[in-house]
Amino acid sequence: MKTAVQTFLLFCVMAWCSELIAKRAAPKEVPPVTHAGIQYQVVHSKWKNGQQNGGYLQAIDTKDGKKVWGILVYVVEYDPELESDVQDCFINSMRLSKEKNKLIVTNEVDDHYYVDLKTQRVVHFLPPRRP
Repeated sequence: MKTAVQTFLLFCVMAWCSELIAKRAAPKEVPPVTHAGIQYQVVHSKWKNGQQNGGYLQAIDTKDGKKVWGILVYVVEYDPELESDVQDCFINSMRLSKEKNKLIVTNEVDDHYYVDLKTQRVVHFLPPRRP
């Protein structure tokens, strides 16, 4: 019994220490945007999108839950000399444009993109400066 308790305590300490030495925080959850029967979702994990960590959107039909399309909004250029997790760049906001024909997507380094909902064309843009 003593060994089981010691093993459990060791496991707890190791889990706590791994949180302390994590290289970055988990990406911010981005609420989905629903428009005209399609839900637009940010997918952070490459295990789910098959591409890279961050920068990926998918469109899901709200009627049947099937994926309509998925796109990589931007590509992260990884330096092989650095650990990849510290180079990941995640989408941190997404909203529908006033015209309701584009998503406006922003990532952690404050890059801004328009994603055309009809063509899935992506345009990198600079937001207007505020006075």
